Amino acid sequence: MGKLLNSFQQEVSKVGDTFGHIAQLLANLLQAIIFLSVPIALNPKLTIIFLITAGLLSAPLWLLGGIAHNLGEKTRKHPM
Repeated sequence: MGKLLNSFQQEVSKVGDTFGHIAQLLANLLQAIIFLSVPIALNPKLTIIFLITAGLLSAPLWLLGGIAHNLGEKTRKHPM
């Protein structure tokens, strides 16, 4: 009986965590929509140019971050 209750408690905890993450995702999405709607309403062309430029500048950093993460994992698994 104890194992069953423990398993049930763990599963309920996982479901609660999942709902919390979904709520956080929706809140972040709504915040992003609100934060982008004001600049788009004021000057759509400049906003689109900024978003494209920001994407082009951040893409290499995102890729390098992934490479650095992979190298860190290799180093952690196989230290010299």
